[in-house]
Amino acid sequence: MRVGIIGGGAAGMMAAVNIKLLNNNIDVTIHEKNQRPGKKILATGNGRCNYTNSDIDVKYYHSKDENLKKILQDFDFEKCIEFFKSIGIEPINKNSYIYPMSEQASSILNALELKIRELSVKVISESNIVDIEYSKCIKLKSKDRSYTYDSVLISCGGLAGLELNYNDSLYPVLKKQTYKIVKPLSALCPVVPFEIKRLKKTEGVRVKSKVALYINDSLYSTEFGELQFSKNYLSGIVIFQLSRHISRALDEGQKVELGIDFLPSVHDKLDFFTKRHKILKNYTWKDFGNGLINNKLWEELLSELKLDMNALVKVQEIKKIVSKVSDCKYLIKESAGFLRAQVSTGGVALSDVNLKTMESSFQKNIYFAGEVLDVDGICGGYNLHWAWASGYLAAKSISG
Repeated sequence: MRVGIIGGGAAGMMAAVNIKLLNNNIDVTIHEKNQRPGKKILATGNGRCNYTNSDIDVKYYHSKDENLKKILQDFDFEKCIEFFKSIGIEPINKNSYIYPMSEQASSILNALELKIRELSVKVISESNIVDIEYSKCIKLKSKDRSYTYDSVLISCGGLAGLELNYNDSLYPVLKKQTYKIVKPLSALCPVVPFEIKRLKKTEGVRVKSKVALYINDSLYSTEFGELQFSKNYLSGIVIFQLSRHISRALDEGQKVELGIDFLPSVHDKLDFFTKRHKILKNYTWKDFGNGLINNKLWEELLSELKLDMNALVKVQEIKKIVSKVSDCKYLIKESAGFLRAQVSTGGVALSDVNLKTMESSFQKNIYFAGEVLDVDGICGGYNLHWAWASGYLAAKSISG
């Protein structure tokens, strides 16, 4: 039996290893468009690879299909840890985020590549599959040659982290074969406000905050965590968690605005600042925020309020800074795009896949796994875990 795998990312490599472990007589070939499989793995977890989470649960995924729960239970946290230990990866737990003990993403990729080599999985690099022909056997076509297989796993990923667009991906080929494609959009990524000049003074600032997402002026969602300012973007985990909703809303032509609370631990800010003024009544506005908020951010907030940094704080002006610190608004223009995204939302609709086997609902011996499907989760190792779990289930189904 010959199995072709389109895409040597997390899902593809996981499937290849487990197909061979379950039935070493199966001939497995990975077609990878890059020079080396697993390129995106190297970028995960800021190069440290947060490869799973000790709290794996379907509630951390945006898909509403209940079958996901069974897939995640079949390859749960314990099974994931056991698998990676079996290929030499020892875990460390940081607040439920699981990393390799080396804290190097390259360790995960190296371990998978070593196992693939040991199991004699073939890897054809720089093999960009541009078409699939389906008859008694399945023919994969690159630009210069064709390959024939008995079964094919499509695990080519989404559009995140790539310099290509929808038309350069495999999605148009799948759509031509009548698969429903939920429009891929960037997720787990920075966002771009309309007034980029506001970010100039705050570039490099990191601040614990509460960020509220407003869609068409209605509160949609709220996140707590670190917010980061860069030259052109708002970033950080709070932005990443909200970004897939931002991308969808903007794509639908809706107004998107963020309201940022820079002092989320202070509940009654008016009382807090009033008492602070009694203690620091002879301080200028510039010094009034010392030890409270990052200096660069404080100066930018004062500038936007047109408060003179060198003037003494007046009690009647305190309400202005309270309002600004509590709910500083940024109107959002767009997401930072696929190249800066860790994952893409959208892809092949789950209704076109039998989630008990990962086989196509209408094409026998065609299977799917990973980000190519319309599944995405929050930050914290959930998207990689989906790749491992779906690749594992596909491998079990393919190997019989």
